[in-house]
Amino acid sequence: MWFWSKALIASIALAAFAVASPAQEHPTRPVTAAPGQAAADFLTRAAQSALFEMEAARVAMERSESADIRQFAAMMLTDHAASSAQLMAAAEQDGLRVPPAAGLERGRTDDVERLRRVGEADFDKVFLTQQARAHESALELHRAYARDGEGFALKAAAAEVARVIERHLAHVKVVGK
Repeated sequence: MWFWSKALIASIALAAFAVASPAQEHPTRPVTAAPGQAAADFLTRAAQSALFEMEAARVAMERSESADIRQFAAMMLTDHAASSAQLMAAAEQDGLRVPPAAGLERGRTDDVERLRRVGEADFDKVFLTQQARAHESALELHRAYARDGEGFALKAAAAEVARVIERHLAHVKVVGK
């Protein structure tokens, strides 16, 4: 329980660096903003992604009967806590001071609620479908920021986190077979 609390605190800490933004269907929309705003937008979206994936992983730990999915969920909790802390440290290193964000976006909250309500027979399929979609979006977001973002440390951290996300996405595809 201590670990999961620490993981949640790390994700919330990353969210505290992010600016609240409206719900996004495509989290990598082009941004034309003042200097620092692109980083704030990226951090907001990264925090939303991490919070959703961690909350979904907690539900999977409770509901899935598949050892592979529970193992994947545990890996996501560990990796997303570390990735969130890495992004937060990089933002600090680049001198970014970003106001706090709200909780999960409505669409993400709806997805978590669906996981809680879906029947036992369909849980794993719904979880893996949501995770594939979430990780594809997160991968696109982190790759785009690593390529086009601002702040050397944050761009480098985004590239490193993208590799973690790639590993998660590959795992989703293997477990889903």
